[in-house]
Amino acid sequence: MPANVVSRSLAEILGVWANKSGPLHRQLADAIAQAIDRRDLLAGMRLPPERTIAKDLAVSRTTVVTAFDRLKASGHLDARQGAGTWVAKQSRSMESRVPDNNVIASFGVRRLLRATSQEIPSLIEMAAASFFEPIGVTDALLEVASSNELTGMGYLPFGHPRLREVVADHLTSRGVRTEPSQVLITTGVAQAMSLLASLFVPDGEPVVVENPTWAGLLDVLRANGSRIWSVPVDDEGMAVEMLPDVISRSSAALIAVVPDFHNPTGAQLSLDRRRRLAAIVDRMQLPLIENIALADLGVDETERLPPIASFSPDRWVITVGSWSKLVWAGLRVGWIRASEPTIAKLARRKAVSDNGTPIIDQLVMANLMPHLDEIAVQRRAQTTALLASLTGSLTELLPSWSWRRPQGGLSMWVQLPHGTAYGFSQLALRHSVEFSPGPIFCHDDSHQNYLRLPFVAPEHVIEEGVRRLAEAWDSYETQARFRH
Repeated sequence: MPANVVSRSLAEILGVWANKSGPLHRQLADAIAQAIDRRDLLAGMRLPPERTIAKDLAVSRTTVVTAFDRLKASGHLDARQGAGTWVAKQSRSMESRVPDNNVIASFGVRRLLRATSQEIPSLIEMAAASFFEPIGVTDALLEVASSNELTGMGYLPFGHPRLREVVADHLTSRGVRTEPSQVLITTGVAQAMSLLASLFVPDGEPVVVENPTWAGLLDVLRANGSRIWSVPVDDEGMAVEMLPDVISRSSAALIAVVPDFHNPTGAQLSLDRRRRLAAIVDRMQLPLIENIALADLGVDETERLPPIASFSPDRWVITVGSWSKLVWAGLRVGWIRASEPTIAKLARRKAVSDNGTPIIDQLVMANLMPHLDEIAVQRRAQTTALLASLTGSLTELLPSWSWRRPQGGLSMWVQLPHGTAYGFSQLALRHSVEFSPGPIFCHDDSHQNYLRLPFVAPEHVIEEGVRRLAEAWDSYETQARFRH
């Protein structure tokens, strides 16, 4: 029988549900019914107690009770005194034979799917940490269109030779001597991590990550069936001194880190910790994946630090990256840098996955590579100004919230003085603003009172978003006082 639905998961599954006309109990009932009909909630799943749902969805218990009554009448829910409420048995269908798992139901996946299928014009998006406006892509695309490089079948699992060469040169200039044969071009970092997980932990072996960490990495590892262990993050990045003990206790087969302007905290792994981390994986002979996609996005005059791979032989450190954060999220081009034998194995998996990343995208990126430093300067100036706007608005309108100014990246890690980020997110949605709750970045649902706020939108949008957050927080605190 399927497991119980925890209240946090129910909030993820429902997403933006209270944005229509009509009473809240009807909107809630409709949202749960739709989740059942699309098999996100399976027959036999036991729902949390009504009081718990009310607290985590930021509604009254009466709203939940009335919604449940509607769903029982419609046959979507069953209940028995003292036994709780659960999803009623549904008729057999093709969809019921292939239910989604908790990976496909993750916050990030649902948000992306909703963005393409359910337009909410009034919603201010403060969940995604990616720029909407590209730099240089149009000119680079015109160069490709006027060239004679669009020839052949276009199936290149290793990647286009010209892009592999310029990526190798780029990494060499960053202190990691690289040959083109050590580079595999991927369709973004997510695919890079998926390919690496299938190679190094094919049977769901344990993986050590940071806590918190990039939510996309957790999705990949969960889809792979991996058991996830973690090491905390502080102002200097991963607490490397704790790593050997966690590796020993978990029998980990792989480590994954975000050393540069860590997502979501914005911390930068210190130079000393990079050296120590490289020494640990060399000594323990354990593969380490470093994701340096944010390395060019320091704020102010933050110093760029060399990749971990510069301190380690090729055998144990694998470096991945992309330009979706620096250039444009719609340019889905990334890369893996590893030993030649590893690249050859990954290319076979890449060929099965998609035959190769689209050639046009690769050539656009190859044409942009000579301008990366110039683009990085523009982005750093942009992010520094936008971060100032975000911190200024938070200081003025939400002085009880806590945060540390990030050293770089595109987002800030914010702590609420009380309550839960999931519960608050429900009220925020009803004030037409969305953010990413802290637990989605944690394998163990920790950091319940944290949230991530990006600084990628225009200043007036950031300021309006914070104003709406402040209104929602006032309502949230009022509800909290009423409950107590």
